[in-house]
Amino acid sequence: MRRSTFLHATAGLVGLSIAPSSLAQALPRATVFVVAGRIPRSVTTAEAAVRYARSHRARQIRESTETEMDDRSWDGTAVLQFNRPIGERNATMLIYDVTDGERSLVGSPYDIYVRNREDTVIVQDFHIARRRRRPNRDLEIVVTVRHQNVGVGRVRIVGEAPRGNGSVDFTAPGADPGLGP
Repeated sequence: MRRSTFLHATAGLVGLSIAPSSLAQALPRATVFVVAGRIPRSVTTAEAAVRYARSHRARQIRESTETEMDDRSWDGTAVLQFNRPIGERNATMLIYDVTDGERSLVGSPYDIYVRNREDTVIVQDFHIARRRRRPNRDLEIVVTVRHQNVGVGRVRIVGEAPRGNGSVDFTAPGADPGLGP
C-alpha cells in the first residue's frame, strides 16, 4: 500500500515538472501583420483579411495630418494569424516602444476576447495618441496567450517632429528678462 502511494506521489511530481514545457508547446504561434488604417468592409472572411494584410503590410504608419499636432494619432490594424486554433477565450496585444533599446509599454494593453476558440485569425484595431508618443519611433507588437508570448510584429511610427519658430518673445506673460529694478 505504501509503495503504491509513493509511486503515485512521484508520478505527480514528475508530471508537475513536465507541465510548464508542455504548456509552452501546446500554445499556438501567431504571425502579426500590421496594416496602416483600417481594413475595408468588403473584406468579410478571415482568409480575405489575411490576404489583404499580407498585400498591404505596413513597415511604417504615418500620423494623421488633418488636425493640430497635439491631436494627431497613429491608427492601424493588426491581423493575427495563428498556426492552429487559439483554444482560449482571450488574448492580449501589447505595444512596446523599442527605439532606444529599452522596452517601454505604449498605452494600455489591448484585451482581445475571442468568440470561438476554434478561430485562427483575429483582427484588432489600435490607436496611438500623439500626446503619449513622439514620432519616428520603432514599435513592437506582442501577442500573448495565457501570459506567454506567441507572436511579435514590428512597425515604425512616422510623423512631423515638433519645431520651434526660432524666435524668443520676452514680452510673453510670465517671461522675466531680468532687466527690472
